[in-house]
Amino acid sequence: MSVVKELYDMTECTICTEVFTDPRVLPCQHMFCLKCLMNYGKDKQPGDRMPCPLCRKEFTIPDDGLSGMQKNFFMEKLLSARKLSAGEETGHILCDICSSDDGEATLPAKPATKYCFQCQQNYCDQCSRSHTKMKAAASHVMVEIGKELYRRKRLHRDFLQLVTRTKVRR
Repeated sequence: MSVVKELYDMTECTICTEVFTDPRVLPCQHMFCLKCLMNYGKDKQPGDRMPCPLCRKEFTIPDDGLSGMQKNFFMEKLLSARKLSAGEETGHILCDICSSDDGEATLPAKPATKYCFQCQQNYCDQCSRSHTKMKAAASHVMVEIGKELYRRKRLHRDFLQLVTRTKVRR
């Protein structure tokens, strides 16, 4: 099995069989989308016992409900890696704004053409124009995606490491 196929399998919820959205981990270490857990335990209240949908091991619902289950930050990193691999497979990186998972994006994701160093996000032409018009982002450095971007990212990383070492020495 290829690494990309394995990554895709790992980042899918076993309840909805879709890419995880807001992944939560149960005490048994199984992960599910928060929406799937909420739907699965819709008749349950905080403090109630509920079986894991996969292994059936019971756990107690936290005081703040199923939304209080631990977020899986590692899975969120894997989801980012999945998004990047999808862009590399198709020959382009997707716009981080158009392809956001928060449900607000109404248009299909477009290929990214620019990268903002301060925000560390990729932008399509339309989103980059909107970004540069914002007062808070007026001084941000935006570069074209390509070889120059990777050279500048490396320089930026080296600069940050130098600044961090200098601050530590003082």
